[in-house]
Amino acid sequence: MSRLLTSDGLAQLGLLRAAVIVALATLLHPRNVERAQPLPVSGFPTKALTMGKVTGIIRAHFAAIQPG
Repeated sequence: MSRLLTSDGLAQLGLLRAAVIVALATLLHPRNVERAQPLPVSGFPTKALTMGKVTGIIRAHFAAIQPG
């Protein structure tokens, strides 16, 4: 894994709080969740990525932005 993709690497770039990481998954497997532990992953929506799921992510993490 790239050093820049760790929490420490993101913090050094000043991106740790500026970025929201949501991992799109085919299925939610415990191994995938385990592999994402070093990252500040905010959610694991499963495919298919629908407008409803995208809207939910935006509402949860960007309260000031409301999709039209």
